Amino acid sequence: MQEAIVTSAKHYNNTFTVFSTEPLNIKSNQNLSIYDKISFKDINDSNLLLTNFQVIQKATPQEFDEILNQYINHILKKIGFENNKQNLLLKLKNQICNESIEKIISSLSNALIEFLKSFITGSPIIIRFHNDGDGISGALALYTAIKDLQENVFQNKNIVWQMQRTIIYDTESFLNDDLFFKNYDTIEKALLFIIDFGSSLESINQIIDINKNYKIIWLDHHQYDDFKIFETLPYYINSWRFNGDSNITAGLISYMFSSLITNKNIDIFKDASLISDHSIYAINNENANQMSIILDFLTGTRTYNNLGLSDIYKIVNDENKMHEIFIHAQNIINEQINRGLENIKTIHKNQLYICTLDFEKTKQEYDEEYILPGRYSSKIHDVISQKHEKLITIVYYGKYISVRINKNISNYVKLLEVLKKVKESSEDVESCGGHSEAASIKIKCVDKKILNTILLNLIKEFEKCNF
Repeated sequence: MQEAIVTSAKHYNNTFTVFSTEPLNIKSNQNLSIYDKISFKDINDSNLLLTNFQVIQKATPQEFDEILNQYINHILKKIGFENNKQNLLLKLKNQICNESIEKIISSLSNALIEFLKSFITGSPIIIRFHNDGDGISGALALYTAIKDLQENVFQNKNIVWQMQRTIIYDTESFLNDDLFFKNYDTIEKALLFIIDFGSSLESINQIIDINKNYKIIWLDHHQYDDFKIFETLPYYINSWRFNGDSNITAGLISYMFSSLITNKNIDIFKDASLISDHSIYAINNENANQMSIILDFLTGTRTYNNLGLSDIYKIVNDENKMHEIFIHAQNIINEQINRGLENIKTIHKNQLYICTLDFEKTKQEYDEEYILPGRYSSKIHDVISQKHEKLITIVYYGKYISVRINKNISNYVKLLEVLKKVKESSEDVESCGGHSEAASIKIKCVDKKILNTILLNLIKEFEKCNF
């Protein structure tokens, strides 16, 4: 007779995860509860339907904790965790000279234990990642690592990947996550995994609510104010929290986490992340540059807006498809950039160039395929900055104002402070945030008069900056 403990139950379809000598997914014609200790003779391998079993007793939490911790130690050895960690440190030492890296990896190692506890016991896991080159790079690195775990350790079927189209963990996201998690009864708490967004005042209430009942692992590199809730989250791993800065991207942090799990070569996702977010640690690598352009295009173009992560994973592992999309992306980007350059307005004062652009003028009439505004702001700023060393680019569209500034003036132009002043001076600004070189403002409603007033205030604040 074989014995197992029920660790996860999805009651509406009688699907369970049980732990015997290893975790198993089963379906049963009887209802089971977590901590039920069951005995059985065999399992039908074709569909893991367990029909011949009996409940012996309830396992105690202490009893199962001991079993789980022993099994996690076994898994860490199986995936080569210690070797992976040392190889990661050596690899990054040559590329990224930053003392925060070791501290981040140490914190990621602790987060990995919590991740494995949820993964192995069949707890539901939602992985939300920002829909830009940095966020998708980090997600693809993690997808590769989890795919490795699925193939070699256990098939946790309760993982959902969700591309986040805002920089806020908003009420809708919270309600959807909470509803999904409530389908399960689990020994280990359900897990929300966030990559590259959410470090803002507007996320706080939802984070407080989700943290009441579930685990959070959160990888980010956006600057944040001194919100106490962030500091109370043990697995809130933000480069700023470790005396780093935004150059240590969320995609890089996710790559580090993923590299602790798998020894597969996922360096291209690290490098694409660094290129996409203009990190000082980015290297000039043709393949990574191409990957960066493709990922920016797939996540930042209306045509591909509905692709799931598994679809993108297939694309980036298909050389022919990659080449096809790369050529197409270059053509679309160049055409839209040229239209923008024809319509841009420039203010020149005290060696500072401020370029403004109405995003609507970059699109052709009835054109269904174009780069989305946030991504476009970075692309056109990169082109214009080849002519101007001290440049600020402002692209506006609907409720949003997207701002980009050159790295060499970011010490003088405190972008986030400027945006905060504009927000405080206008009741029409709903939110603002981002990085020291790339950020945005959201207005409460679409109104051309309000938009123009905010733009004028923004430009005045920039003109006050001393160089």
